[in-house]
Amino acid sequence: MPDAGYSYDPNGLTQVNADLGAARDELAAVGNQQITAPDAGASSDVVANAIAGLIGAAVGAASLAEEIGGNVNIANGAYGAYENNQAGATLREQEEVQGDNAPIATGPM
Repeated sequence: MPDAGYSYDPNGLTQVNADLGAARDELAAVGNQQITAPDAGASSDVVANAIAGLIGAAVGAASLAEEIGGNVNIANGAYGAYENNQAGATLREQEEVQGDNAPIATGPM
């Protein structure tokens, strides 16, 4: 990866995607549980609604984590494609400038 300008860590993005997937799974599991609201006397309905709201928020957060994970995966692929395109462009430029005696670049650009 370049020392200046943009850079990215494909393993870091892969880890972020894996972490988001794990969070999604944990949050989705909350939505699959049957929870009985405790007896809170006159406030039982309020407590039940609060629990339902929390479960709904967990399911919504799971959906958001899945969406973000997909976007991270797309970004990771886009960065890889960019690096491949830039490496190819650099090699073509070297060949054009130096002709057939151009040194072959190896390793990350």
